Amino acid sequence: MASAAPVPPHRYYYLHNFERALAWIAQRYSDLLDGAEHDFLVQFAALPPLSRALLVRMLMRRGPWFRASKLVYDEIPAIEAAVQPLLALGWLDTQAPMQLEELFDLHTRSELTAVFKGAERGSGRRKSDWLQALASAHSAPRRYAEWHPQASEPVWRVMLGELSERLRLMFFG
Repeated sequence: MASAAPVPPHRYYYLHNFERALAWIAQRYSDLLDGAEHDFLVQFAALPPLSRALLVRMLMRRGPWFRASKLVYDEIPAIEAAVQPLLALGWLDTQAPMQLEELFDLHTRSELTAVFKGAERGSGRRKSDWLQALASAHSAPRRYAEWHPQASEPVWRVMLGELSERLRLMFFG
């Protein structure tokens, strides 16, 4: 079996830029950062490189929910391994409650037919019509595993929304 070619360092441009932004924030605003922000800077730097790269990729994408099968990056060959340190820190969560609308955002209409077998599909053919038809019966949030017990892949929620937004504002705002 041939081994994969090494990934050139420039493939991590986004990680290098993110780390540069964090260093700039730490240098200029260290005295203004709260405990959670200081902890993030220290803990992020201590993460394995592939975990740092994956987290930055997730923060740059529309979230906060991510399916494992949709996180495909040549430079991060083992997503499940890269996720483990992020789960240990509580920065990703598999047990967070999810609203019906968030479930619909994660799946295509055809995928949702497996989740809601036999359920009414709304008055129209659009996914939004189906969401509206199910909304009253499914108003309470549930864990992903409760929504989709037969799922064949993990789903993670990024739990750094407010913190990452504050850091983004410090750098860009």
